[in-house]
Amino acid sequence: MMSLKEKINIVASERDLSYCYLKTAEELFELGEILIKMVTKPQGSDDRIPHLIEECGDVIMNIKILASKLYIEDEVKKRVEVKLSTLL
Repeated sequence: MMSLKEKINIVASERDLSYCYLKTAEELFELGEILIKMVTKPQGSDDRIPHLIEECGDVIMNIKILASKLYIEDEVKKRVEVKLSTLL
């Protein structure tokens, strides 16, 4: 069975870099839209949770694919660790 990292690397190798940029941006906009609705239209927020989960997953996946495509996974991981340390 293939690991998640292996799957990400395969998808990254098959995608054009421009497509990776555009797909990541598209997913970020979709996540932004649902987040704004969660705040500005709080009634029905619970019904939006499945959509929020979907969009979070899509964003995380596309960021991982983009980072793999650009060979910056380690740098991104380090950035997350630095940022988390400033929050704790």
